[in-house]
Amino acid sequence: MGHSHLHTLERAEPQDARTSASRRRANLLLALILLPITVATFIGMIALWPSGDRSHVTVADPYATAPGVRFDVGTVQRVATEACPSSQVAVDAGAEAQDCMVAYTQPDTGGAQVPVEVTPEIAMSRGVEAGDTIRYLNLSQVLPEQAGTFVFVDFVRSAPIALLAVLYAAVVVAVARWRG
Repeated sequence: MGHSHLHTLERAEPQDARTSASRRRANLLLALILLPITVATFIGMIALWPSGDRSHVTVADPYATAPGVRFDVGTVQRVATEACPSSQVAVDAGAEAQDCMVAYTQPDTGGAQVPVEVTPEIAMSRGVEAGDTIRYLNLSQVLPEQAGTFVFVDFVRSAPIALLAVLYAAVVVAVARWRG
């Protein structure tokens, strides 16, 4: 047989002196720790604040390069695994040429196809295929006597990024329903 009794809500009793004193000590200890840290932070911020002439500092294009070097965009026409164009210097010195993925790319600015060396990371993972639009580093003005002056940098992803942005906005609107 079970037992039954009524449970009543107990009223919270007023804080006793020990609890109150304990809270005051905790608050004092917290203040003694945090106030010096806060003051030290502000002193450090003032002491380390940048000063001087900053007129020479510019926020440049993320694809800014050294003088004579530029980023170009082109469409890959064909891809081959062959001796890396940049290994010609090593071959001239008596070494063996390294093989790499070379994407023969038609520059968007016109002109002849250029052999763009694809980095090993990209070649082993996704690779580059005919029809891909890529961004590559053009070193031909800096190293005119050396072959292999075009190096893969990235895929041009304008349309996929725009599509992702639209999908993200649609999901936010669908979930938030313009509430925040």
